[in-house]
Amino acid sequence: MAWQNKQNRLLHLFEYTTVRYVGTQNKKIGLLYRIFQLTIVGYLIGWVFLKNKGYQVKDDTLESSVVTKVKGIARVNTTDSNLWGPEDYVFPNQGETFLSIATNFIETPNQKLGNCSENPKVPNNTCSKDEDCTVGEAVRAGNGIKTGICLETHNGTCEIYGWCPTEIHRDPHPATIVREAENFTLYIRNFIRFSQFNFSTSNVPKENRSLYLKNCLYDETVFPYCPIFRLGDIVNKTGNKFEEMALKGGSIGVLIEWLCDLDVDSECRPHYSFVRLGKLSEKIGFDFSRAVDGYFIIVADDTYHSCVISKLDDVVGAELGSAVVGQQCEEQRAEHTALWSTCARCGSAGGGFARYFTTAGQKQRTFYRVFGIHLEIMVFGMARKFCIIPTIVNIASALTLMGAGSYICDVMLLYVMKKRSVNTESKLERMTTYVTEACLLEMLLCCVL
Repeated sequence: MAWQNKQNRLLHLFEYTTVRYVGTQNKKIGLLYRIFQLTIVGYLIGWVFLKNKGYQVKDDTLESSVVTKVKGIARVNTTDSNLWGPEDYVFPNQGETFLSIATNFIETPNQKLGNCSENPKVPNNTCSKDEDCTVGEAVRAGNGIKTGICLETHNGTCEIYGWCPTEIHRDPHPATIVREAENFTLYIRNFIRFSQFNFSTSNVPKENRSLYLKNCLYDETVFPYCPIFRLGDIVNKTGNKFEEMALKGGSIGVLIEWLCDLDVDSECRPHYSFVRLGKLSEKIGFDFSRAVDGYFIIVADDTYHSCVISKLDDVVGAELGSAVVGQQCEEQRAEHTALWSTCARCGSAGGGFARYFTTAGQKQRTFYRVFGIHLEIMVFGMARKFCIIPTIVNIASALTLMGAGSYICDVMLLYVMKKRSVNTESKLERMTTYVTEACLLEMLLCCVL
């Protein structure tokens, strides 16, 4: 008996189970199976292929180049000019992916190089005696170099050598807003390339380009692909009023989105949108010379500035005057006349906007603290194209899910339904063959040989 049991267990090693298909007239299981099949087919066609484009491969490594140009003339009421062009109100030079357009200013006219009191509002500049004003030390966030003299009659501030009188500090006034700036136009030329598909294009139409650019101005319905934008429209599309933003300035993101289906559209067109950068609840202006809102311009005649510092160091303890330092640095300044002209929009190390002129042989300037709208152009996108590999993978995944549906229906049929015992007998059948010891040994020998 024991030997018979061991023999039966041994025979189990040579069993083979095959799939047996049994048809059943159970409407519930049949309906469940068809619903499952339709769900998988709907998921494959609707979600995978139509919604997520599962038959395509995508490339989101966008290579981009941007060229910008601003046009417009504005009337201004200043001491040196009554007309500004793009070369006056655009910072930095045109052609960058970011630019700032001046919309308001505070003018400090007729500044001369000399000695004067530092502005009392400058931090860490108070003094009670001359020793508090280190000779040759630049005033941090100030307007010049300390001469070593404490001016107690001027609220206890250090005397400096620099452009005097110092810059006027006050809030910008609505009367000085550059009104015409609302009608300035911004031209954006954007070149893109998707390297995976070797596809390149730009946001300017290839056909009738000159005629199109002469007659179009961006509009979401009439000219949705026109690359020329009105500054006032850009501000309005962010949900802000131009007058309010022009007063103290602000920062705007110009978003260019490329979504290219190269199977359908071989040209591909961009979509433009505009967003105000920064929290609207914060009363943040955009002052080019004060690093407000995270940005400022620092361009200066560093060589001449270094000359002033070195000469002050050479005569520590001596009586300093504007004529002394000015004369000692006159040669350096003459060598950098071209740089002074180039930096007419840059001013001193504090940044800003300045006009230089000479009166009776003395160098003078008019300084402008500038407020404006900063535009940051951001380009992003993705291209898609048909590929057989993701198509096959997604179809195979759907067929696998259908197999899972058959398994679920089998479980319901064999273990959940009321007639599960009958279904089990119909579904499963064990075929047993009794084999003699001689036959078993013969089979083992055949396997060995």
